[in-house]
Amino acid sequence: MKQHLESLMIDRFRGLRNLELQNLGRVNLFVGPNNSGKTSVLEAVSIYSRSMDALEWLNTARRRESIGNSIRPITRTNSLRWLFPQNYQQTPDDLYHGEVRMKASGRFSVQSLLARYQEIRGIPDESTLKRIQQGMSAREPDATYQGAELQVNIQSEHAADLFNQPVGDVQTSFIFWDRAPFFDRQKSPALYSLPVRTITPVSHRTEAAQVERFSETALNREIGNVLDLVRLFDPDITGMQILGTLGTSLYIEHKKSGLTPLSAFGDGLRRVVMIALTLPNIKKGILLIDEIETAIHVSVLNEVYHWLFKACEKYDIQLFATTHSLEAVDALLSARDSRDGLVAYQLGQADEPAKRFSGEMIGRLRLERGLDIRGGL
Repeated sequence: MKQHLESLMIDRFRGLRNLELQNLGRVNLFVGPNNSGKTSVLEAVSIYSRSMDALEWLNTARRRESIGNSIRPITRTNSLRWLFPQNYQQTPDDLYHGEVRMKASGRFSVQSLLARYQEIRGIPDESTLKRIQQGMSAREPDATYQGAELQVNIQSEHAADLFNQPVGDVQTSFIFWDRAPFFDRQKSPALYSLPVRTITPVSHRTEAAQVERFSETALNREIGNVLDLVRLFDPDITGMQILGTLGTSLYIEHKKSGLTPLSAFGDGLRRVVMIALTLPNIKKGILLIDEIETAIHVSVLNEVYHWLFKACEKYDIQLFATTHSLEAVDALLSARDSRDGLVAYQLGQADEPAKRFSGEMIGRLRLERGLDIRGGL
């Protein structure tokens, strides 16, 4: 079956330059040395899937930031600007600007994306200015404020439909001000969006995300499938539920320990629970997992990945994942009877094209020649 994304070209997104990914599969694995752009590829896919959603741009821009430490978070514009490459023709007095280009083929309706970022200085509209000044200890008369405008242009293959949604050449723009809360009043058209979720190496440690995704999964009546996976870790797990008075937490029903907060278990189980709770809520969409091997012991990698592949097929989900682990590569190979749906891309330096390996080729390189596809081929 044709995938949501059959090919993807990414140009001038973070450090990526004219990166072409051809013949994408159901499961796409990205390997390579540090700073080769593996995480950037996942971020680009996330943006491309929901490019008309301003919050997707903001969330992607800030996903790498450390939250909750004593260092003050960087501003909204400072986060967004690093999605766009430096323009070396700019002078120090220029306001920062840049652009990103992507194009793709596949079942997804969006064929190409052009996004332009331009920082601005000035005075916001009256309602935005009031929100800024509410958070200030004293009013600053005649002050100018730092912000940015993001212009998004997409091309779609769809003809007009019964709901008269915009088609063909579609444009929108967003204004962000550093010191004002952002309210996205524009609804992203479903025609130009794919369900997409990102699981980072630390996502499983966030209780609020656990509760939110459990609630979504329960409403979709998919908890049974989640339990099938977590029992691979511990067969004594009998159920899951949300409990709390002053605050809510996700609890595990366990034959030996009784009702136990998920936070009391190890990172491996918490990671797998987060993955399992995410899948039913992005049917016919895309799942992005950064460092797919994180926290999962090698002894259960085969079973977990086998379950993950089957779930992706069941829910029509295309998976994009990064890894540094050779054990993870071998487990992914062993997790399916057929390797037709597995593809790996080896990333190198910025100017080097990605090397593509089919699942069958990876199997031959690993099993017959003992080679490591992560680099140096």
